[in-house]
Amino acid sequence: MEIDIQAGAGAATLTLRGRLDAAWSGPVTEALQKTVREGCLDLRLELAGVSYISSAGIRILLSQWKEMRRAQGRMSITSISTEVERILKLAGLGMLLEASVSTGATRPTAIDSKTQSWSGPGFAGEIEELSPQARWRGRLVGGANAPINLPALASARLEDVSLPASTLALGFGVLGHLDAEGAPRLGEFLAAGGCAVHLSPTGENQTDYAVTEGSLAPEARLAQGLVAEGGFARLGKFEVAGEVTSVTLSDLAAGLLAAAGSPQIAFAAVVEVAALVGACLRRPPGAPGAENVFGFPAVRDWLTFTAEPAYPNTTALIVGVATLADSAALAGFTRPGGPAGAPRLHAHAAVFHFRPIRHGKLAPAETITGLFDAGRVLGVLHLLPDLRPELGAGESRFHRGACWFSPLDL
Repeated sequence: MEIDIQAGAGAATLTLRGRLDAAWSGPVTEALQKTVREGCLDLRLELAGVSYISSAGIRILLSQWKEMRRAQGRMSITSISTEVERILKLAGLGMLLEASVSTGATRPTAIDSKTQSWSGPGFAGEIEELSPQARWRGRLVGGANAPINLPALASARLEDVSLPASTLALGFGVLGHLDAEGAPRLGEFLAAGGCAVHLSPTGENQTDYAVTEGSLAPEARLAQGLVAEGGFARLGKFEVAGEVTSVTLSDLAAGLLAAAGSPQIAFAAVVEVAALVGACLRRPPGAPGAENVFGFPAVRDWLTFTAEPAYPNTTALIVGVATLADSAALAGFTRPGGPAGAPRLHAHAAVFHFRPIRHGKLAPAETITGLFDAGRVLGVLHLLPDLRPELGAGESRFHRGACWFSPLDL
């Protein structure tokens, strides 16, 4: 099969020639997803040169059609061979051939709330006012403002917390309520938008999650971390600008702090990932030898580091706090997020298969919950820069995203 892509100004035309069968399902899927990752949410398919389409090919078209609807984009078939048209109609997929194949409407060009332009090093976008007076009222749990002490974590009194959409949290925790066996499973944890994600250190990438169902919000037990209640004041949407191909986490955090006009903020972001850099706990905090976790070479047995940038071309949910000030309240909970002068950060990321961030108005709970539709979390990381000369993996970087944020009071 031949695949030709002509892209520009947010739209792309993909011309396919040959048989769209199982043998070509992978390359066609990758071509479609690559085009969307590059910011094209108006896809036009020319299928006049496709002589046959199998069930595998049909599945590709149907999956992408659904994905573009979810992202408020457009996918249209601008030309089609007689045979492929016949097969799609017999399969009951005539809606793929309709002119308004995405949503029946063009993308929204106006939103109800006030917006203003927003830019920073390598990115441009807009800030949308949601509830200008909203703030996060946070508290640190379990000595979170002190250096990590794994033996102390293992014996800490776990605090039960409920995590509705009005609560944001991150730190070391475990999902569930009143779980007497929770301490051995303490690991990286984050919660926002009525969703919570946890990575257990008891096995290889044992991630779990909980999503609000009706009036039932996720419940968890925290040994150490931050819990905040309140809401988001603003939404910042960004994408790369100029000649750069990705935006660093520290530059993005600096832009959010400036837009908030506050020395410290709490934020949640859904981003299209260029690369993530960070670490996660790989052994239970109560395991023998935990008192020497940061010594060499023991640290390699206790922590998994991204020796090179990880999770490219995925989508991530990031929950964190950022500050430009040497605030005593956050001094032990944050670390330098980048080069000298960058904000101090504490941020956790949950990673998902790639899903494009839709245009138009974005509600935080709805957007975050939508990430869990596929039912799988690929991993969880505590995001940390690796700025070692020549050997370092650098910073976490993103192509585009949506960041909800507010000032944080402690």
